[in-house]
Amino acid sequence: MSPSPAAKGVQLLSSLSALVSVARPPQLEPAAAAYARVLQRTDGVVGASLLPSALEGSYFLTLRRSARDVDNDERRRSSLHLLFNGDVGVTAAAPFPTPTPADVVLDSAAPSGQRRVVFRKSGDAPKAEAGIPSAQKYVADVYAGHRVVRRLNVDGVGRLLTDGWFGGASWSPCGRFLTVVAEPKAAPSASHFAASAKGEADKEATRGGGWALREDWGEKYTGVTEPALFVLDTHGEAGGLLRLPLPDGVACVGQPTFRPGGDGGFDDLHVAFTGWLPQPRKLGMIYCYQRPCQIFEASIGGAVARWVGGTEEEGATAEVPVAAVTPALRLARSPRWHPSGDRLAFLGSAEGFETHNGPVFLGKLSVGVDPKPKPKLKPKPKPKPKPNPNPQDAAAYTHRVLVPEVEVLEGGSDTELAFPGIWADALPKDTWAASADGSTLALTSAWGSTPTVLLVDAATGAVSRPEVSRSDDSGRSCFAPRAAATVLGAKDGHLVVQSSSPVDPGVVEVWHNEGGGKYQAFSAPIAEGDTITAGTSNPEGPDAVSPLAGRFEVLRVEPDVPTADGRSDPFEAVLVLPSNPDPTVVVVPHGGPHGVFPTSYVPTYAFLVERGFAVLHVNYRGSTGFGAAALRSLAGNCGTQDVSDCLAALRAARDTGLVRKDTAGVCGGSHGGFLTGHLIGQQPDVFGAAVMRNPVTNIASMATVTDIPDWCTVEGAGIGVYQGFGIAGDGAENPLAAPDEAMLSRMHRASPAAHAHRVKTPTLLALGKVDRRVPVSQGLEYYHTLKGLGVPTKALLYPKCDHAIDLPASEADHWVNALLWLEEYLG
Repeated sequence: MSPSPAAKGVQLLSSLSALVSVARPPQLEPAAAAYARVLQRTDGVVGASLLPSALEGSYFLTLRRSARDVDNDERRRSSLHLLFNGDVGVTAAAPFPTPTPADVVLDSAAPSGQRRVVFRKSGDAPKAEAGIPSAQKYVADVYAGHRVVRRLNVDGVGRLLTDGWFGGASWSPCGRFLTVVAEPKAAPSASHFAASAKGEADKEATRGGGWALREDWGEKYTGVTEPALFVLDTHGEAGGLLRLPLPDGVACVGQPTFRPGGDGGFDDLHVAFTGWLPQPRKLGMIYCYQRPCQIFEASIGGAVARWVGGTEEEGATAEVPVAAVTPALRLARSPRWHPSGDRLAFLGSAEGFETHNGPVFLGKLSVGVDPKPKPKLKPKPKPKPKPNPNPQDAAAYTHRVLVPEVEVLEGGSDTELAFPGIWADALPKDTWAASADGSTLALTSAWGSTPTVLLVDAATGAVSRPEVSRSDDSGRSCFAPRAAATVLGAKDGHLVVQSSSPVDPGVVEVWHNEGGGKYQAFSAPIAEGDTITAGTSNPEGPDAVSPLAGRFEVLRVEPDVPTADGRSDPFEAVLVLPSNPDPTVVVVPHGGPHGVFPTSYVPTYAFLVERGFAVLHVNYRGSTGFGAAALRSLAGNCGTQDVSDCLAALRAARDTGLVRKDTAGVCGGSHGGFLTGHLIGQQPDVFGAAVMRNPVTNIASMATVTDIPDWCTVEGAGIGVYQGFGIAGDGAENPLAAPDEAMLSRMHRASPAAHAHRVKTPTLLALGKVDRRVPVSQGLEYYHTLKGLGVPTKALLYPKCDHAIDLPASEADHWVNALLWLEEYLG
């Protein structure tokens, strides 16, 4: 019997309901949904640029964004395009962000705004052949206006480096040439058992060389052995890339910047760059700011002229004159040319330091005038080879210190620390653009716990902070006196600044220069961040990023024990409070150990606050931003002084009456994980739960497998200079010697493993399987130790992650598990 029309209607509705049910995204569990909400609050802006527009007084403002995509385990990149005018403010120039394709590795626009180069990966991902990854192929699309006018095949490189340390891209003054940093293509190799050579290229291959060790620069730089400078001709008259040679006695180079000025001839092609000096072995580079380096300048006009003219052999390394311009300094990096081209700013240190971070001065290098200027070489389609003008002698470069290092903080007040000197990893690329006439530099530096925008008079070295006015700050904590502010870009005296606080994702503003160090802030209309997973949505709303329902305080903490030289200078801790009363506090010591937890928005810790925990970021003595003496005091006292400071900070937080006093959690990664292990071992009754991320647990067993063995001796064992592992004898003479018995014992005593037998605290470990900084064996060793003691413990092992555990899916899994662990054992 056929169903009635009414029954058919019921069946149809039922089918539609089933379809709707299938189409509806799955509901996330509460912890995961909370994580997604917090991550979606941030605008994701990671960079900015201002370029002049055709309208007088107006600029194109481009904001580069990066959003986590948990479903695809990748970072989703895009750009926001806006317009800035000092009379109107910041307005949207396009209704939607422009997605950045996944194959784009570098997108660089000339300062004039007339030309742009986009490097894209070409073809399949590199495959390993005889143990050596084959070179990644690239193409470079050259834009003029709104169209691609030229596509260039890029050959001769193994990996284009675009990070903020080695990497960099710089345009020549004429806007034709672009210099980039890349790992050169590895020499071909063939197996001893391969068939007979089939061509000339095969004859050049090294037999049996595929498995030979090629030392690289460690964590994040696997396979990167000898970064070099390459030049691209955007006019396309020379194919591929021209490789510039490494200066004599230099292991690798990076951070290139063309000298401005001139009339566009080849003779005006001078590139300043940072060169790292060779050591007995290659050590980890990332986060290690003590590696000896100098600034060099190369006069590349002759080589480029020969290359463009077709007389430079394809694929050959050019010969260029190079001068070391900071030979008297042990550390000099981050060169930034003044628009005139007659001086540059840089960060330096005369004696350097052995700790993994340390104080630097802000320097200014002046370039002498060549008494015998050479005639200019004008670009020609096929110029004849001509001798390149010699670079100026090192004596022609003179440097002076604008802002010196600060040894000890003196003065200040109850509410503000004295100026601590410059604490910056690098200078902004547009550091000289803080004033229209180039008389002032702008940079971001840690002032205690607070990232701060500083203005430096280039003539006197006087340091000041901008005086900023706003039409309405809505009482947001991102504008509080101790909130973070970071320079993202600058042009003609206007600054692009990102402000935030631990409970407020903040805003991006253009600070319009009104003269005399005064600025009028105009907020960029940016909506909340992108949805990170299909399991949740980001409701449409106003174009603003909403803060959390919480607040933060910066605590001044008096230490319990003096330093070795008898000082008891206070340090800081940042207490982040949720909206609920009497929260349980989670102590979070930072990694490094010479870093600092900033008073800025960190989504993963905001997640814990959103779920009702208070978070206490401890900037123990040894942190950056508090003077040189405080930083140096920690070397050799890791596991004692910093542990004492964490306990003093916890007591100070409890003395405020704002957090529970009966229990606490502790959470940290790297050196923060090292301190977490020490705290739960040395004070087994204080902490109810612990979370450790890639922790150092046994320095003795880590020393010969980490990419930074010097950390084990200088920071852990207290040997002032890294000269191998031995305390005397062979170790002092052989910088590559294995640790002797005395050194192993010394390292073990400084380790959490020495106290592991006392641990009672339930402990969660998150481990990256390809971590080269703190090998996964460290966490597994500790996990098995606690498991053998019957302590509740759990390990999360992420097979594709390195030290940071920053792949979006792994990061999300780690933090949701961390929250659930803390909730289970802290209530």
